[in-house]
Amino acid sequence: MSNIESICNELQSIDKEVRERFGNLSAVQLNWRPAEDSWSVAQCLEHLVLTNKMFFRELDSMIERGRPNTFWENWSPLTGIFTKLYFWYIKNDRTKVKAPVKKIVPASDVAPDVVDRFTGTQSEFIEKLKAVGDEKASKSVLTSPFLKVVTYKFCDGILILGEHERRHIRQALRVMNTEGFPKA
Repeated sequence: MSNIESICNELQSIDKEVRERFGNLSAVQLNWRPAEDSWSVAQCLEHLVLTNKMFFRELDSMIERGRPNTFWENWSPLTGIFTKLYFWYIKNDRTKVKAPVKKIVPASDVAPDVVDRFTGTQSEFIEKLKAVGDEKASKSVLTSPFLKVVTYKFCDGILILGEHERRHIRQALRVMNTEGFPKA
């Protein structure tokens, strides 16, 4: 199995889990927050939609023109250094972190079609990854759209995005398991 195929399978698994766990929630359940400073299930999913869309232009450029790496991406001594650190960090749910840019902070009240929008964005993301393919992916480096000094090997960056999705799904599940979560 290729790297891209493996990554796409993981993203499809996440998509399926989101549909199964959150697809039947009401608008009230989706937007319920356990505390003023906590996100709702809908906000967790909306954050993932916004985050994934930030990578679409980069993926489109790779597909259409075989986007060459920038000088920094080719020569950064930091490529790969952040990967293990970030994987450890993102799997550690005890650490609460603010979104690095306002563009990916969801509104307080999210439209109830957020599960459908997530799965639509996830499908589009998967199709773009397939179009990039293993050959381009193996030669490409991604720069974080949130912190420009951080670079990742392409597949590592996409795996981090998948783990980011898993983190917020766990967060959404904790919301559903909080005392006071609406029954319908």
